[in-house]
Amino acid sequence: MTEPLVLAQHVERIFDLGSEHIRAVHDVDLEVNSGQLMMITGRSGSGKTTLLNLLGGLDTPTSGTVSFQGQELSKLSESELNELRRHRIGFVFQSFNLLPRFSALANVELGMRYAGGIDRQRAREARIVSTIAEDA
Repeated sequence: MTEPLVLAQHVERIFDLGSEHIRAVHDVDLEVNSGQLMMITGRSGSGKTTLLNLLGGLDTPTSGTVSFQGQELSKLSESELNELRRHRIGFVFQSFNLLPRFSALANVELGMRYAGGIDRQRAREARIVSTIAEDA
C-alpha cells in the first residue's frame, strides 16, 4: 500500500482573539491519495479555507499533524515549505489572488510557469476540477 499524498491526523486550529478562542477546525482526520479528487464543502465560516491553508502548509495546526508525501509540514523550515509549495503543491484561490484579465486556464498556467514548466493538459484538468468545485 502506498502512503497518502496528504494525511491530516487530529488537526485543530484555534485562533485567539483577545480572551476569546475561536475553534476554526476541530479534530479533522483526512487522507488524500494521489490521483484522488476531493471536494470540501460547507457553509461560510465553517473552516474550509482554514483547513486548506493547513493542508497546504500556509498555516500551522494548533494541534495534530499534517503530512505531505510522508513529510510532516510543521517540521519543515520556511524555505523547505516554500520549495514544497513552489514545486509540489498548487493553489488557485477563490478570489483576490486571480489576475482578472486572465482566464482561469491562464491563471493556472501562470503558476505552472513559475514552478518551472507549463503542462497545458494538466492546467486544463485543473481548470475542469475548479469548474466542477464552483458548480457544487
